[in-house]
Amino acid sequence: QRGVKRRLSAWQQAQYNLSGIPLYLSDRAVRIGDKDDFERLIGEIDAIKAMEGDIGMIVVDTFQRNFGGGNENSAEDVGNFITQLDGLIATYGCNVCLVHHSGHEGTRARGSSVIGASLDYEFKVERTDKGEDMYVSFQQTLNKDGQGMSAKNFVFKEVELIGQGLELTSGFLEETTVDFKAKNDITYKQKLVLEALERESIFADKSNPQDHFFYAKDLKNKVADKDGNIMSVESIKKILYRLVDLNFVKSLFVV
Repeated sequence: QRGVKRRLSAWQQAQYNLSGIPLYLSDRAVRIGDKDDFERLIGEIDAIKAMEGDIGMIVVDTFQRNFGGGNENSAEDVGNFITQLDGLIATYGCNVCLVHHSGHEGTRARGSSVIGASLDYEFKVERTDKGEDMYVSFQQTLNKDGQGMSAKNFVFKEVELIGQGLELTSGFLEETTVDFKAKNDITYKQKLVLEALERESIFADKSNPQDHFFYAKDLKNKVADKDGNIMSVESIKKILYRLVDLNFVKSLFVV
């Protein structure tokens, strides 16, 4: 709950004024499969409805934390869980958003297939770290009715929270057009050779490094990986040919 509050503070500080937004957070997980716990949840929702009016959405985050007793791989146990959520939809005329983790392969939701079969819509949220930036993709993977939505990409923007403590930060997601899933244009070894070329060009002619040219042999003992392994001249030569093909390097002579 503290993490969610910090995210909301970051959003409020950097994006929109959330004052008066009827958003309520539970202070603990609810065992939806437990009769007594579920009845207490109904009581809380009824109290909120009495104050705010119609309920728009109930978010269950995450399935595992709110599942309670039972086996998430059991069709019967998961079916009972889904029945309880269906009851919320029918009673309050609202949406129910179920946050769940994918399995190890990341191709579908973990646990019983009853989960996927019970959904009207499914969205896959995936994080990608590239350099110092964190990106998130949001893609619809199931649509039982109507036109599907196009994928959206977001970048995480860090915010230093004012009045929340010393150097306390959080952040929010901002939509981006950056294609962060695109593969790098060059391999690690190609990058090493290119960096060596750039470095040695600056050493040779700081004013006009782009006008300096090298043979593969000129880079002997000057290309090494992070473990200190020296690349052979023959390997450098092959990589230079490839960098020429990729238009990263201009060739005026046979390398």
